[in-house]
Amino acid sequence: MAHVLASYRASLDEDFFWRWHAHRLSWPELLERHGLSPIVEDSFRASVLLELSQRVQRSVAWNGSAREVLAALRVRGLRTGIVTNAPPDHVTLIEEKLGLAELVDVTVTGEEIGRRKKPEPFGLLLAAERIAVPPRNCLYVGDQLFDMQAAERAGMQGVLFRTPQAVDASKVATHVINSFPELFNLLDV
Repeated sequence: MAHVLASYRASLDEDFFWRWHAHRLSWPELLERHGLSPIVEDSFRASVLLELSQRVQRSVAWNGSAREVLAALRVRGLRTGIVTNAPPDHVTLIEEKLGLAELVDVTVTGEEIGRRKKPEPFGLLLAAERIAVPPRNCLYVGDQLFDMQAAERAGMQGVLFRTPQAVDASKVATHVINSFPELFNLLDV
């Protein structure tokens, strides 16, 4: 990624994508952070998205049996969604790579959430409204502390998917799972 951005005189290391994703910067914020003129936004965005697309193709994959579990939930008639603080450009690339459109009913991105990102409950409540399920009847699966905090604030059951980074989040989670098929033990269907 750094080689793409070097032409814009942005000094960024190879971890740029992950840091950008973690900070949830908008395009104008990203340009400003690197001292770039708004005039270059379109070409800058195209260059970054091309590099991002290549990274997604190389590195994004299903986690364990997540795809099969989502498909089984759909067969059971359960409504599903994704709530992410990530910008829509990231989400679209990942959705296309994984074929998520056929498996989820709604996706709420960082652009829709605005400054009310997780751990604020706004995105989760918006998703629940769109799938017409009361928050108290929702399970929210996440792997970060802010995911569990958002679920708690939204009145949902927070299901922590245990990862090495999620150690501290288990204190806030309603449930903790180590594999996606464990979700079936938490459902009333």
